[in-house]
Amino acid sequence: MVRKLIAVFISALFCVACSASDGNDTDAQSEDLRNRGGDAKIPTDSVYPADGILPLDSYDVFEDEMVDDDSVATDSSFDDLDDIASDTPLDPDGPIGPDGSGGDGGLIDLGGDTGPPPVEEGFFSSPEMGVKILGPSATGVAQAIGGSIQIAGLVAGKPDAIIWETDTGKSGYAEGAPFWLSGKIDLVQGDNVINVTAVAGNEEATDRLVVTYNPAFRFGDLEARPFAIFTNTNTTVVFTQDMGLYSNFEASTLKLCQCTEVGECISDVKALKDDGQVGSTGDDVGQDGIFSAKMSYNLDDPGKLCFRAHTVVKAGYQQYTAYSPVYCVEVVDHFSQDTCNDVQALQQEAKQLYIDTAAMSDPATARQAVVELLQADAMVAEVGTAWNGYGVWARYNVGVLGAFPFSPEGLRAGSGEEDEDYEYGQIDAPLPGQEILIESKRSMVLSPSHTELDALDEATFVNNILGKSECPAYVLDMPFYNEKATLSQFRRMNEYGIIAIAGHGDSYFKQMSADAKEELDWTHLHSQELIWTGEPVDCSKLVQTTPACSGVNGCPAGSECIITQASVGGQDVSGVCIDFKQVDLMRGRVVMGPDSYGIIPSFVAKYRGNGLPSSVVYLGTCRSLWNGTLGMEFFGAGAKAVLGYSDYVTSTFAYQEGSAFWSALVEEMVLTGDALGENPPSDPNYPGSRLRLMGAPNLNATNADLINASWETGDLTGWQSTGDGRVISRLGITVPVEGKFMGIISTGLGYTPQTGEIYQTFCIPEDKIEMSFYWKFYSEEFKEWCGSVYQDTFEGKLEGDDGQITFVDASVDSLCPPQECAGCGGQYDGLIQSDVSFDQGDCWMTHWRKAASNVMALAGKGAVTLRFFATDKGDSIYDTAILIDTVKFK
Repeated sequence: MVRKLIAVFISALFCVACSASDGNDTDAQSEDLRNRGGDAKIPTDSVYPADGILPLDSYDVFEDEMVDDDSVATDSSFDDLDDIASDTPLDPDGPIGPDGSGGDGGLIDLGGDTGPPPVEEGFFSSPEMGVKILGPSATGVAQAIGGSIQIAGLVAGKPDAIIWETDTGKSGYAEGAPFWLSGKIDLVQGDNVINVTAVAGNEEATDRLVVTYNPAFRFGDLEARPFAIFTNTNTTVVFTQDMGLYSNFEASTLKLCQCTEVGECISDVKALKDDGQVGSTGDDVGQDGIFSAKMSYNLDDPGKLCFRAHTVVKAGYQQYTAYSPVYCVEVVDHFSQDTCNDVQALQQEAKQLYIDTAAMSDPATARQAVVELLQADAMVAEVGTAWNGYGVWARYNVGVLGAFPFSPEGLRAGSGEEDEDYEYGQIDAPLPGQEILIESKRSMVLSPSHTELDALDEATFVNNILGKSECPAYVLDMPFYNEKATLSQFRRMNEYGIIAIAGHGDSYFKQMSADAKEELDWTHLHSQELIWTGEPVDCSKLVQTTPACSGVNGCPAGSECIITQASVGGQDVSGVCIDFKQVDLMRGRVVMGPDSYGIIPSFVAKYRGNGLPSSVVYLGTCRSLWNGTLGMEFFGAGAKAVLGYSDYVTSTFAYQEGSAFWSALVEEMVLTGDALGENPPSDPNYPGSRLRLMGAPNLNATNADLINASWETGDLTGWQSTGDGRVISRLGITVPVEGKFMGIISTGLGYTPQTGEIYQTFCIPEDKIEMSFYWKFYSEEFKEWCGSVYQDTFEGKLEGDDGQITFVDASVDSLCPPQECAGCGGQYDGLIQSDVSFDQGDCWMTHWRKAASNVMALAGKGAVTLRFFATDKGDSIYDTAILIDTVKFK
């Protein structure tokens, strides 16, 4: 996702000076750094330049974007990504100085201290060390357009040192806690593997980032649909590669290669095309900058199919082959219903054994009885207990994980003893003198244990106060209570700016073997924080085939239709039913309990989508912010404030604290830090366990204005859509009126037979007088169908309780030349033969047109909804598309 790049944000967020390596470190030195931990000293001449000054690279830590050392810009709002690739020098009066306040051209003075940066204040108290790379990407892969970067992230626990090292032998320290920042890291062209290790005594935690350096060029996202396939099943996979960010590449050389997980191309498997030939190449819209390829697979063994795109790029006088980051499709075996039934029967037996034994003795004895039962079963590969708690976990030979929430009444997870070795402090990252605004008013409330919690369910409280708010007008889906809080709903969290969860949780899997964790691609190799969903375990709903489908309701319960085929005209679409629950179970993202399923941090990472819209996330369960594994993944996925409980809590305490926080945040309209308070109380029944914050204390969740007005996030953040509504960077030779992106709706292009709509509910400030936007109409119904019954239309309107304002109500006839028919031409302003064609061929387009209207009748009068929608009239064979851009108020 493309975001504005804010240099000031980095310096204030981490509140630290930068340290860096000059690139001359050796493997031996790197090992020495690791061994010496907090007492390590690095010779000054081998790490820092002689003057002790390094340039501060600027990038948005949380949104997968960076500006490299060779192309540092001094303005925090880049209007053109091409500016990033230029060799813009640092402004000597730029906005960032040694203390983050200005001057010195954005340079940071490292001074004479050559030892590891001390960790003194503000660290994230945790029983286990953890580290997460957040920037330039939290996904494990990133791109660079210049020869050096800095990386940033988050550490849980109090490290003696945080060390980065590359696969070329370079290394150095990162500085700061809980948020840390490295110094400059020099890159080689191609892939660069960077490992970051937090060290505390004998304990270590490591995260890895692979940065692909393509000089002056950046790929957009490479994606596959579906992202997982089952063994021994014929499945068509559609690949899309976004190439809209840069144009200095040879489209005829763009290919998809199959590669190893480390990026070595094995063979070129397909040319990627942007030709709109949905039936053959899989490309749904021609010349929109999205290139596609379509292939079919039937594989015997589970594992991964990895791919990357490559193309010839011209950068100045240089011509070279650029490579995208690696993208892997998961290949998994079906989890058979018979095996599932066997596992569930064992888990139910273990649950009953615990209940019976605890009734006669004590919880510890009952837990040990469960461990012994599981250890004796041939289906079980590993067994363990929750660290300092009462939970039990198991890894089964088939690959599925199991966990047991042995919760005393009134507790939001299994009971445990208080750990007196550490205190739970706050962890926040304020921005300098400004508020962060959520980027979506869509709100999700999940309460998997609603009936059990009853009057102590703060999710109900949250739902009520959000529903009563007029400005901002939160967009509330139904509250998802009990069994309606399904895995499917949890997968959609990336769409919401406000997420509130109340239920049960715990931490599991600390003792599970490192090999098993790495096989599952877990970032965190210690305990995994877990949240139980409301979806009951039902082995009969594990779909054992992947039948064909033709729409949302065309699949067996428990599976989802993924469209991969479309006919010319887009009238007949089809795809395959994928049971993602099975995929998640087999990949260790979903855990099987005796009664319901649970999610762990890797689930949040997998379903981050384009990133959470600067969300505030409340996790009202036990141990939801205990060692930071869930919080770091939510934060890395785009959330800006994550709240959870530092250990076990009672339902009474969680209801009181959660309700008080949401009341202050929404009803009193204060910032997240003020809503929590400086010294939140601890649970009287579990001293030291309290609600705490990971992230920004200055997040404003009450932004009432239009969000992402002109889609410059590169996606529909803040908006909702039905049918064919999306965001593109170009359509043929047409580019946005302003910025890099524009919206597009259609009467059903490519894989989407439904007509399109984009809409958002917000409040117009009372001082606004006029709203305007630009639109451009393409249609295959021009000109031969002028005067016919075929009348595709476009409407743009504002709707509110006090009335409706129509900006555009245009049809094919109204835009046709007047001489084409009686009644034609009412809004005619010229037609141009389009340089793009849809599936029926001949297509004409209007010029960019501006629509404007007085909005005083609705300004300051409560919530309104802005709608852009296209409709089919007469038939659905000949397609129409409308571009929309530059929505403004004045």
